[in-house]
Amino acid sequence: SASAEYPEYPGFTLMLVEEFDSPLDLDSDPVWTWSDGGLIEGAARFTKENIKFEDGKMILEMSDTPPSNAQKCSHAEVRTLPYKSRSSGEMRTKHNMFRYGRYE
Repeated sequence: SASAEYPEYPGFTLMLVEEFDSPLDLDSDPVWTWSDGGLIEGAARFTKENIKFEDGKMILEMSDTPPSNAQKCSHAEVRTLPYKSRSSGEMRTKHNMFRYGRYE
């Protein structure tokens, strides 16, 4: 919203605000999707199952178990990823334009 005020954080520049008026279907949304990647230096692999929507909020869950259905290749990372002992979730745009930042 053009009239809304958003929080400011040191060292963080807000580039995109996307307000969702209805739940997202991350399999069919034209812009947003779930990630199957993971940071090379991180311990978690991202999976669709670790993203939940409850009470109008997106919940990204971290699990101490590896994802059960992850392949070595990642569409999001466009590379092969090493084994990750944990799993979590990440929402991103389909073309990786926006993926890191603050989700509030």
